[in-house]
Amino acid sequence: MKDKAVCESDVMSMSPCCSDPPPPFRVEPDGVRWLTPGLRKYSCQLTIDTNTVNKHLKLSDNNRKVTCVKEDQSHPDHPHRFDYWNQLLCRTGLTGRCYWEVEWRGEVDVSVSYRGIRRKGNSGDCVFGYNDQSWSLICSDGGYSVCHNET
Repeated sequence: MKDKAVCESDVMSMSPCCSDPPPPFRVEPDGVRWLTPGLRKYSCQLTIDTNTVNKHLKLSDNNRKVTCVKEDQSHPDHPHRFDYWNQLLCRTGLTGRCYWEVEWRGEVDVSVSYRGIRRKGNSGDCVFGYNDQSWSLICSDGGYSVCHNET
């Protein structure tokens, strides 16, 4: 189980044609963006679900920056809030291919999770990467590792 120490965190196919004219070139689902090479065409804006933010996570920069702090923050009580682990969820779920970037320092876990992950208590069922409901990329100056279902 990972340490609960306070940390600081701030990532057409064209087919051969016959005598018929080729089908129209489709750039759905989101317009010409899909013609862009590389990963950025899959970028998405993530919005923090403030009802899930642990009391030791301080939000700033219009809720775009998260910092672990020792002092309890004044987040109102909410049944969806993580009550033990320094974690939060984003408001909108991800589907299909998604890309985002995270600026960080110290140590940070960048995770994806099913919305149904447990949020109350200190068991592995509540920690990103320590259950079958989530995956976590652990980033530190010493390197990177991944965790899913405690492996």
